[in-house]
Amino acid sequence: MELEEAAVIDGASRLGVLFRITLPLSLPGIVAVLVYAFVTTWNEFIFALCFATDSSVKTLPIGLVEFSTEFTTDWGAVMAASMVMTLPVALLFVAFQRLFVGGLTSGATKG
Repeated sequence: MELEEAAVIDGASRLGVLFRITLPLSLPGIVAVLVYAFVTTWNEFIFALCFATDSSVKTLPIGLVEFSTEFTTDWGAVMAASMVMTLPVALLFVAFQRLFVGGLTSGATKG
């Protein structure tokens, strides 16, 4: 609140306060929520299992289950598919790593 008041005293408009003060301070939290929502959606199993009736629209977690049968499991294929599933999430974390670290180390001080 004090940062917003200080920006208004310095001559910033309400929209300027939003884009120059509030949004940059809340950006690490917004990115964290977006990444968490992506990871949760990416790994969704039960919802996709219930609603993906056609084999052409199966998601990766559903396809991963098909490598296991009643008597055997193709562990090489399971590990390869798990790597393919993990890669986009890992790249997402690497891409936004600066924002995560910046959110942890930034203080709410002016200047």
